[in-house]
Amino acid sequence: MREVVRFLLAPVPAAIVAGCVSAATGAFPRPLSIIVLMCLLLYAAQLIFGIPIRLLLTRCRRVSTASYAAGGFAMAAIPTAPYVLWAMERQGYPLSFAATVFWLMGCYGALAGLGYWLLARPDRPAGNPRRAAGF
Repeated sequence: MREVVRFLLAPVPAAIVAGCVSAATGAFPRPLSIIVLMCLLLYAAQLIFGIPIRLLLTRCRRVSTASYAAGGFAMAAIPTAPYVLWAMERQGYPLSFAATVFWLMGCYGALAGLGYWLLARPDRPAGNPRRAAGF
């Protein structure tokens, strides 16, 4: 049950940041819609790419924040790459647009990875009594 809660809560901070960025830049006038959309996109990315990346990190015993941030970046950047290539070819968007979208989605994924790391804290042993005390 804890994994489900972590799964559901991890992308929320990234989605809120995406909504704030959208509202601040004037890209979309309804930030709540962007928050919901980003949560749904990150949930899908977690299901398809995040779970295998998490298993790989566990198998390789990578427990650092940087590992989870890089895993989150990859989780969101992998499905973004085909979209930006399509947008460049079919819609005629410039390379700068594609690079910006790719980088932003990767950063939102990195925030989701950091959120998961904060919730799961894989760097602490499960049976540690100090963990329960919050140390």
